Amino acid sequence: MANNQDMNQLATKHKKFMEKVDIFPYRLLKDGIVYDRAHFYRLSSNLYGSFLFAPYDASYETIKEIFYAFILVEEYMKNKMAKLNDYASTDSSKTYGAMKDTLNNMMNDGDYQSIKGEMEAFVASVERIEGNLKLVTENYQRYRGIMEDIKRDRQFTCDQLEDFRRLVGESQALIFEQVVEQVNTLEPARNILKYLDGVPKTQQPTDLKAKLTVLTENQSEVNLKHSLTKFGSAEKNIELSREDLINEQIRLFEKDFYQALDEGFIKRRVRNPAVQNQ
Repeated sequence: MANNQDMNQLATKHKKFMEKVDIFPYRLLKDGIVYDRAHFYRLSSNLYGSFLFAPYDASYETIKEIFYAFILVEEYMKNKMAKLNDYASTDSSKTYGAMKDTLNNMMNDGDYQSIKGEMEAFVASVERIEGNLKLVTENYQRYRGIMEDIKRDRQFTCDQLEDFRRLVGESQALIFEQVVEQVNTLEPARNILKYLDGVPKTQQPTDLKAKLTVLTENQSEVNLKHSLTKFGSAEKNIELSREDLINEQIRLFEKDFYQALDEGFIKRRVRNPAVQNQ
């Protein structure tokens, strides 16, 4: 019977001609047992190769569980959250913030009371945009903290994997919602523009009309609605609760792994005896 300390020996024993082997640098601690994974592949192929787990005598059911834990944590540690954080940190929301500040000032001006409802609707959407993007950046800091813990300890837990899943799924949901709010700004923006058309240029707030014009261009609307499709069915997502939307984003991120690396794949590609004897 083999144990975790034998991973290098096990991998050498099971390595085939022309194969390269990588031992995953982070062990899985689950139910008091520490698991290792070796990945065998050919340099000429970009596809998944074969796998070996330690303890060598792990049961088939156990291997099915830890197989996906290793695959998923590896994918989540590719720092997908960095892209979400970059998006949340861009200057695009600053333009909305500047328009929000201008409209807040206009709401105190008696000359604009006839469009106060439009301004309030626009400002409310911008505040939700800003709030969602702030939460994404906060999630990224938590994500980085988990990454640092795993790298320091050289191991991960199922709880940490669940935290990764939750943080990415929630951040995807938050960004979807903020794009929806960007779409929601279009109608009040057009109505405000229509009103400003009747106001002399010298009396218009500086740059507001130019910013609203860019915001409401046909191509801008097309781009926003195209962005919504990156999160699955926009029509379906809009009807979901926040929790269901988070779960849907997790499902979309992980679906290719579960579809391509199904139980048949595990039986073909895992070299532990409990799997080979199925």
